[in-house]
Amino acid sequence: MTQIIVIEKDQLQQLIRDEIRAALSAIETSKPQEDDTLLTPKQVAEIIGYAPSTFGRAWRRLHHESGFPRPVAGDGGKGSRWSKKAIMKWVERRG
Repeated sequence: MTQIIVIEKDQLQQLIRDEIRAALSAIETSKPQEDDTLLTPKQVAEIIGYAPSTFGRAWRRLHHESGFPRPVAGDGGKGSRWSKKAIMKWVERRG
C-alpha cells in the first residue's frame, strides 16, 4: 500500500536545514584537532568496552544507531584511526 505524505514548503526547508546541521556536526566531531591523539581500533575497543574483534564488526552499526564517530583515517579496518576527543565525547554523551 502506498501512502502519500503532505508537508508544507517551510516544514520541508526546516527539515533539510536540520539534517544539514546534523551532518555538519557529525563531520566536525570526527575531525581530529591539532592536539588530538589518534587511536587504533584496539585502543577504541578498550575504551568503549568491546573486544577488538567485536568492535571491528560493530562500529558501523554503532555509528548509525548512536552517532559513533567515523574514523578520521581509513575505512574502519585495522589501519584506521579514530580521534580520541571524538571517542571520549561519544562516551560522555552515552553516560
